[in-house]
Amino acid sequence: MKKNLFLFFTLAILALNLRSQNQNVIKRCGTDVPPKEWDEYFNKEVEKYKQDLQTGKRAAVVYTIPVIVHVIHGGEPVGTFPNISAAQINSQLNVLNADLSGTGWNVNNLAATAFSAVGAANCEIVFCAATKNKLGQTLPEPGIDRINYVDSGWTNPATFGTSAAFKGYIDATIKPKTIWDPTKYFNVWVTNESLGNVQLLGYATFPAGAALAGLGPVGSGQTDGVFVYAGCYGNVGAVSPPYNLGRTMSHEVGHWLGLRHIGGDGNGNVNGDCDATDYCADTPPQKGGFNSGQYGQNFGAPAYPLYATGTNSCSGAPNGCMFMNFMDYCDDQVSIMFTPDQKTRMVTAMTTALYRQSLSNSAATQCNNPASTPTAYINMPVQICNTVGVISTTAYAVGNPIPSFFWTTTPSAGVTYSPSNLVQAPQITFPTAGSFTVNCAATNSVGTGNSMMTVTVEVCDVGLHENTLNAHIALQPNPSNGLVNLIITLPVSAQIDIQVTNVLGQEIISNQLGDITNKSIELDLSGQSNGVYFISISNGKEKTIKRLVLNK
Repeated sequence: MKKNLFLFFTLAILALNLRSQNQNVIKRCGTDVPPKEWDEYFNKEVEKYKQDLQTGKRAAVVYTIPVIVHVIHGGEPVGTFPNISAAQINSQLNVLNADLSGTGWNVNNLAATAFSAVGAANCEIVFCAATKNKLGQTLPEPGIDRINYVDSGWTNPATFGTSAAFKGYIDATIKPKTIWDPTKYFNVWVTNESLGNVQLLGYATFPAGAALAGLGPVGSGQTDGVFVYAGCYGNVGAVSPPYNLGRTMSHEVGHWLGLRHIGGDGNGNVNGDCDATDYCADTPPQKGGFNSGQYGQNFGAPAYPLYATGTNSCSGAPNGCMFMNFMDYCDDQVSIMFTPDQKTRMVTAMTTALYRQSLSNSAATQCNNPASTPTAYINMPVQICNTVGVISTTAYAVGNPIPSFFWTTTPSAGVTYSPSNLVQAPQITFPTAGSFTVNCAATNSVGTGNSMMTVTVEVCDVGLHENTLNAHIALQPNPSNGLVNLIITLPVSAQIDIQVTNVLGQEIISNQLGDITNKSIELDLSGQSNGVYFISISNGKEKTIKRLVLNK
């Protein structure tokens, strides 16, 4: 009873602090604005990545990042703030994985806007709890490193009275003395602070390049990672509205993977600047300013459409601010999306940045993911009709290490692939009408998995069978704890075949539905093991495959 009362009063105090400080506008993010040298460097890397993707020099893959959370506390029992529970810490991983896959909380519940067409991107970046410590020993709590600052002889972080002093202490003392190899772990620090004085929920380091050592907010071997206030880390436990859904971490991870604030930090103008940019073409220019927001950002929970002034605050932004983007400053409940261009920047960081590009290799030994032969799945229509016999494809593959791809077609004469047949999602051009068997082989050091589909090609004047099924199928939530809703919204009624398979290709669920248009179907995988599953949906003419992560 005493423990429950203590927890109640702790949460009440946190809620009061957050509410009262929110009235004065907490500085949600303390990430420093990067210098122009960093912008120039990283923008060049982004363009190079896009070119390599188009020419087939790089393939789109799913990146896995092992996470270690350093919980800095003063000797409180586990589960007592700020020595937050494993459940609270693990809930943040679930939030991150959902937000970066475009399936996070509220993403499909808010009213449609002009920005819905941009869509919440699946960034194809997954976070896992590291299972081993720096010495290769198994961690008693995966992904968690608890450190008592009293035993270490350090100052209580909550005694610092300004944001600058607090950040200086974290960067000069806490980080260097606790960081694990940033080429193998994504380092996260959570602790308490004097929220009324520091007014800081989180901050991050930007991706480093070989020529950028020691440059401003760029990460180093002693500082790389993210700090988040323990009272807004995760979505269970010692968290309170309006920062109780884990979106502070989603915002800071955006910075850690190369994203600027959506308002471009106002080009240094406290009132915002329409010429400021985040270097993403699919986010509109914005001046911000809602609820005392500054430097191009908005606070609170605005309603759509949101304009800084009048009906159109910036030319090129007829729909106002994209306040629901994670890189604005709005409350957790309305922050729901990264865009496709933001995804490109994040993936660029994973392929080129000094402390990012090797993390997926580390995940192979850190994430309870034993070596395995790939299992491949092709996603493409089974019948096409267009003027040139061109079909767009993609393949999914699960295996450790990450597999490479090799596409073949029978008969093969005259069949071409763009940019090549060695990428995950080539565009295939067939020379004539007819029936073709397409095979995708996914190969790693353990073995090869194949997936085959037969496609009927009709070369005609009107595209009668465009591959549109994928846009009308959604999974919620994803990742899932066992129960997942398959949401079908078809423009015309159709018979639907559903098949759920595991990574070994074994069928888990098979179902056939009569003529339907709009329907939500609950799939129960609660009896299955954690891992990746594939949901195949076909209407007889088209077939799409959705990837589901089960994390109970």
